[in-house]
Amino acid sequence: MKAIAKKLPSLLLAALFLISCAPRAQQSEVHTETAAFLTLAGMAYLDSGNCVRSYRLAANSGQLYCSRAPRSLCLAEQAFFTLSPLTIYGRVQVPKAVQDRYRAEWAYFVSDFSTCATSSAAATSLSYPGFKVQTTSQAGDSLTRFSFNTIENCSALNNGNAGKLVTARQYKFLTSPKGVLAWQAKLLGQTACFAALPMSDEERQLVTDYVSGAVILETACNYGTSAAPNNCTTAEKAQAYSFDFTGAL
Repeated sequence: MKAIAKKLPSLLLAALFLISCAPRAQQSEVHTETAAFLTLAGMAYLDSGNCVRSYRLAANSGQLYCSRAPRSLCLAEQAFFTLSPLTIYGRVQVPKAVQDRYRAEWAYFVSDFSTCATSSAAATSLSYPGFKVQTTSQAGDSLTRFSFNTIENCSALNNGNAGKLVTARQYKFLTSPKGVLAWQAKLLGQTACFAALPMSDEERQLVTDYVSGAVILETACNYGTSAAPNNCTTAEKAQAYSFDFTGAL
């Protein structure tokens, strides 16, 4: 997948060349095959990489995060970030449409599994863990303070917690409506809801490991005047500098 992602521009050019050079009688077939190829290549590209995001606190001070979230999820609009003791959903910037979609799916789960009413209410809360409620000016401020970038691998940043990061597939599940509801139920001790939700044994263990802190959604470190006690490594500082800051870190 990584190899496809790196070669995507040249592959797209080759596909367009095939269309232009194909005989007229074969153009329709070539176009169909090329469209399928472009779709698969595009999906592979969007599913590649790890997500780095920086939160600027001051001129040369901030926090850097890295997750296995693929390129398609590395967006300011659907970010997740760490608040002790857990990584809580929706604390950065979540549009109303996303909020509504999650709440609608949680309502469907509750209609099928009434024991999940308490867990759903907690997940839907606008205070904790819930969604971040922001004014227009606050939303604009978040967009100026947060920067997002895609790198090949979080491990290259040498963060000591990189080994605890969940995979891209696990990240997608834990931040999905069902995943959020599941770990909310586990966190609250709502065992009936946790047992009722349709999940594989692997997913149940993943939720258990996430709530216990055995695995994490993303690494986090501080730099500049916010550094102590969790100082960023040299590689992490360089990453923050490369796309967000102008001074020495």
